[in-house]
Amino acid sequence: GEKTAAKLITTYGTLEALRAAIDGGDPALKGAQRARLEAAAAYLDAAPRVVEVVKHATLPDVDVSVPSTVADPALMSKLAVEHGLTSSFDRVISALGID
Repeated sequence: GEKTAAKLITTYGTLEALRAAIDGGDPALKGAQRARLEAAAAYLDAAPRVVEVVKHATLPDVDVSVPSTVADPALMSKLAVEHGLTSSFDRVISALGID
């Protein structure tokens, strides 16, 4: 799963280093985890090409500031009640420090 993948990449640093550990018989990889990684070898080899991340994309300037007030409190309250989200809305507003 995602947590295991994150832990493995944290431990080995790169997918290439993880593959080398699998192929080299790293004793830290054992049991079912080793078997799953060995079975996924073809996927692990293809993943970097299939899921390549763009590292130098030009992005527009975007205002990411959080509003300090609710633009339409009545509408927000109505939507929260209609969708059963009053507690969630209250937590978000509190966490963001919105009046």
